[in-house]
Amino acid sequence: MNLEDKKGSQVSMVISFIIFVVAIIFIYLIVSVSIPKSEPTKNVLDNLEGNVLKNLNSEIWVLRYHENFSSATCFSFAKPEPITGGQTVAINDTSSVASSISGNGILVENTNGTIKIYYSSILENQNNFTGSGCTHAVLDSARKENVIPESQILEMMSNFSNNYTSLKTKLEVPASMDFDLTFDYLNGTKLGNSDSYPSTEIYSRELNLFFLSENAKNEEGKLRIRVW
Repeated sequence: MNLEDKKGSQVSMVISFIIFVVAIIFIYLIVSVSIPKSEPTKNVLDNLEGNVLKNLNSEIWVLRYHENFSSATCFSFAKPEPITGGQTVAINDTSSVASSISGNGILVENTNGTIKIYYSSILENQNNFTGSGCTHAVLDSARKENVIPESQILEMMSNFSNNYTSLKTKLEVPASMDFDLTFDYLNGTKLGNSDSYPSTEIYSRELNLFFLSENAKNEEGKLRIRVW
């Protein structure tokens, strides 16, 4: 091999090495730009999810009683604690059961079976008991449980539509970012109306929520949260 061939080969190697280095630098710049952008946004999404669930969850009293054979038309139970504006929602194995608050007691219609009574200020009783002369009974159990009432979902979605700025602050979404909430019932009913989004990178998450419906049934829906 003559001297010119050697020089040409060396030049080719140098050029190839320069191209390789430039390619590495180019890839690094792309990655270094995307990582700082995506990681903080993911952290915002994680924080938003936690704050949404924190605001939806409520601790309410769940009371249980079982009676197989009784001629009583209704039962009276002592309140586990006084709650200002507290209401009851009662169910048995198949349907809603009439109930009401009377002084320091909770009145529930007798259905000769297992009765579950929810007691809280965030409930709305749509099956009010109007009878009297109830038989006093002792609950089988009374304890507080964390549930997601449907009323809390409806309130959050209403605040999103009507009080976006205050809800954004409450959920600790950074001022430089925006967010979106939509909720889908299993029957196809949708809450929220975000048909279009800005032409930017959007991070989203879908949460399966098990919630207590207004008629005290355990139901499921999907909450979608998005940030950009």
